[in-house]
Amino acid sequence: MDAREDAISEELLDQVLERLSFSDLHEPDLAGLAALYREWCRRVPFDNVRKLIALSGSEAGSALLPGTGAEDFFQAWLRHGTGGTCWPTANALHVLIRGCGFSSRRVAASMAETGEPTHAMTVVTIGESEYLVDSSMLTDSPVELDPARPTRTTHPVFGTEAEPVEEGWRFQFPLPFAEATMSCRTISPDGVDHAYFSERYEISRVFSPFNVNVSTRRNDGDSVISYGGAKRFVRSPAGVDESDLSGDALRAALIEELSMSEEIIHELFCTWAPLPPSGEA
Repeated sequence: MDAREDAISEELLDQVLERLSFSDLHEPDLAGLAALYREWCRRVPFDNVRKLIALSGSEAGSALLPGTGAEDFFQAWLRHGTGGTCWPTANALHVLIRGCGFSSRRVAASMAETGEPTHAMTVVTIGESEYLVDSSMLTDSPVELDPARPTRTTHPVFGTEAEPVEEGWRFQFPLPFAEATMSCRTISPDGVDHAYFSERYEISRVFSPFNVNVSTRRNDGDSVISYGGAKRFVRSPAGVDESDLSGDALRAALIEELSMSEEIIHELFCTWAPLPPSGEA
C-alpha cells in the first residue's frame, strides 16, 4: 500500500501540529503516540456538521463529501474547528500519524457487529506491538492489540476492551451518553486503502445515523461531551449528566463550547433543519 496515497504538505502538517500544541515532534514511540492521540481526542471533534451541510445544500450529491481528503479535512479544522465522521477522521488521523514518523494503516470495522463495514479506525505499529487509535470513539489513550490475549484500558470513562477473534479484534467501546458499551468487530484488520475509505464514506450518503441531526463528540479532561437528539451529554467518572440543547442552544454550544467558527455554523443553520420527532408533521 502506498503510504503517500493521501497526504498533506509539510507546511500544513506544521500548522496542524502547532494547533494541537504538538510543535516538537516526539519520537515515534508509544509515549509519543499517546501524547499525540490525547491531543487529538481533546481538540479534533467527531462531528457531522460539514456532512449535514453537504447533504442539505443545493449542490448535494454533486461532489465528494467534505473531508474525504486529509488536506481538505485539516484546512477546514484549522479554519472552522470542524472534524468529521468516522471515515474522514480515521483517514486524517492516519495521514497525520504517518507524517509524524509512525507506521499506521486504515482499518474497516462493523459497528454493532452487523457484518457491514460501517466504521473506520486507525491501527499503529510500534516495534512488534500494535495499537488502536480510534478517531470516533476517542478512547483518550491507545488501545493495545494483542493477537494472543484480550486487553483493556481501565479509565472509568474511556475504558475499552479488545479481544482477538478470527476477523482480527472485537471491541467494547464506551458510549458517551450512557454508562454502557457498544461492540465493534474489525473486517479488514490487515488494512485498506484510501479509495476504500472514500467509497464507504460516499455510500453513507444513502444511510447513516449521522445524516439527519447534529451529532458531536469530544473529550474534555476525564470527561466526554457529546450532542445528539437536541441533548447535551457529559459522561464523567461521576456518571452521565444530560441537559437540553434545542433551538438556539445548539447553535451557541457549537460555537462557544466546541469552538466552531460562526461562519460554518451560520452555513449549517442556513442549509439544514432537524427533522421533527416521529409522529409530528
